[in-house]
Formats: sequence, structure tokens, C-alpha cells
Amino acid sequence: MLITVQLPNGTASLAVADNTLVFDGFDFKTPSELKYAELYSLPVAAQSVPYKDVPEQVLLTAVRIRALVTNVDATSEPTTDPSLEAVPDPSNGQCVCGLTCNGTELRFAVVQLEN
Repeated sequence: MLITVQLPNGTASLAVADNTLVFDGFDFKTPSELKYAELYSLPVAAQSVPYKDVPEQVLLTAVRIRALVTNVDATSEPTTDPSLEAVPDPSNGQCVCGLTCNGTELRFAVVQLEN
């Protein structure tokens, strides 16, 4: 899928591979459920300023943005944009229901309709 997000300097279209969940800043969701998408940039190296007896060091930092999703296009994509936090959908997009078999312990099973 292609999701369009609003960034401070305009909009961007980001590819999301099939059966992939995207982090919205709180939970991983399917692209069609997204209201926000968490984006991050790769670590940026910067020199620290020497302070008293601490020698200069290279600091690594990352930038995270929770971007508003303005559009989702169902076009199939082979790969996911690396600036998105994403994970494969463990259910492969199928319906998964929780079953309780022993107290409050949950087990998961794929539910299929019978003819």
C-alpha cells in the first residue's frame, strides 16, 4: 500500500509491503487503520562539546516524527519504506481470534468459515 503523510515541509508517499503492520506511535496497525505513522531517520553522528574532564565523543541520535496519514492507496508494494517503523503481520492479514482454554490464559487460532 502507499500511505501519504503530512510532514512539516509538505506531504510524502511511503510504500508499505503487503501483510505489514505500521507503528502509529502507540500500536502496530494495518495501513488501512492508520491515522498517524511514526517515521524515524537513521542515527545522525555529531561531535560532543568537551566539558571539564570528559573527552569529546561522537554522539548518535535519531529523529522521530508522528506524521498525520492523509491518504491510503491500496496499490500492492513489494517493499516497505525504511523510514517507517514496521513489522510483518503475524496473521498474514487473516482473522485471528483469542480462545481461552485455561483460566485467563489466551491462545490464538486462525478462524476459517466452513461451507
